[in-house]
Amino acid sequence: GDFALLAKDKNIRLECSANQTDGIRMRFDADKIRKVLANLLSNAFKFTPEGGAVDINLTDCGDYIQIKVADTGCGIPDEAKDCVFDMFYQVNSSHGGGGGSGIGLHIVKSLVELHQGTVRVVDNQPKGCVFIIEMPKQNEISIKQEIHEDEDVVENKQESLAEENEMQKTILLVEDNTDLLSFLRESLASEYQVLCATDGREALKQLKNNEVSIIVSDIMMDGMDGLELCKAVRADVSTSHIPIILLTAKSLPADELKGLELGADDYVTKPFHMPVLRLRIRNALERTRNSHEQFARNMEIKVSEITISSVDEQLLSKAIAIVEENINNPDYSVEMLSAALCMHRTHFYKKILAITGKTPIEFIRIIRLKRAYQYIEQGKMKVAETAYSVGFNTPKLFSKYFKDEFGITPSELARQTS
Repeated sequence: GDFALLAKDKNIRLECSANQTDGIRMRFDADKIRKVLANLLSNAFKFTPEGGAVDINLTDCGDYIQIKVADTGCGIPDEAKDCVFDMFYQVNSSHGGGGGSGIGLHIVKSLVELHQGTVRVVDNQPKGCVFIIEMPKQNEISIKQEIHEDEDVVENKQESLAEENEMQKTILLVEDNTDLLSFLRESLASEYQVLCATDGREALKQLKNNEVSIIVSDIMMDGMDGLELCKAVRADVSTSHIPIILLTAKSLPADELKGLELGADDYVTKPFHMPVLRLRIRNALERTRNSHEQFARNMEIKVSEITISSVDEQLLSKAIAIVEENINNPDYSVEMLSAALCMHRTHFYKKILAITGKTPIEFIRIIRLKRAYQYIEQGKMKVAETAYSVGFNTPKLFSKYFKDEFGITPSELARQTS
């Protein structure tokens, strides 16, 4: 319907034909084939001038079907025919049609291959081009199967990092190219909860209403661009902990330096392969997990090595100092700590969990326990005395939490260090 109206508006003849009028029976994913045809037709109309023609033909070839989408546009030069299906590849604009995003034909190839099919492009006569799709009738389609990528080595490395259930992680994609945004969303939806925004301001609204684990944003966007978004995210205490990966079409050292100064965690330069972007995302999330482990494991808490922004560093340093000041008070509570930090309890809960991997109650407890470990290790006081000095009402409860945290009882540690 939409393409029929477009054909009328552009004065382009649109015709569909098939050699089987009673239909062809085969297994296929209707939504994905619809996207294949939509991308091919969009491409054909984009490069076909007024007064031209676009033809769609479906042929039953026995074991397979053939779909042809032909146009009378500017055509594709021979040297580009093997490249047009590559992600981000664009035919030189001197060939007419105003260019494209370089995403549509890559999506076509990926979805056709998902059906165990092939797609190629040849010259039309007397001018234009013909895209030819051939798909076997007896194919096994896995709806959840990921779009095929060539980077098998990178994919294997990714699997070793995917120990946790990443479906619990939410990724915010910020991209004003709707084709690329759609492609990224579909490519990542099997691993993450995906939110989308087309500019920085829309992204900030998404961040206000949703819990986000990582942001992937283009730099060049109308309105609020990626650098401005990065600056705004890092300046807000409710979002300053979120890892940010920036996408850039040009790898200029000045741009990269600017992004890193504003708090970006990583850069990916276009054109890129999806397995590479997936690996960068996983690496960023892995760094967050490592920071959580470091907070729990290391006796001396080095705040600068755990946090990724100055806002987080100041908050965590202040929180640790306040707990230390009140460490011998068994009644010192999460409410008291959040109030001292001028934060709502709910906001503080989310923030401290994001930075340290600990709930506020666990956060206060682990600081008490780390200080106790140091007291016992240095032989400064007996176990019972240590328990009371770090805010535990009973030595028995202290010993339980101590062993849960360090795998050794306070008495065993005291004997080892005596």
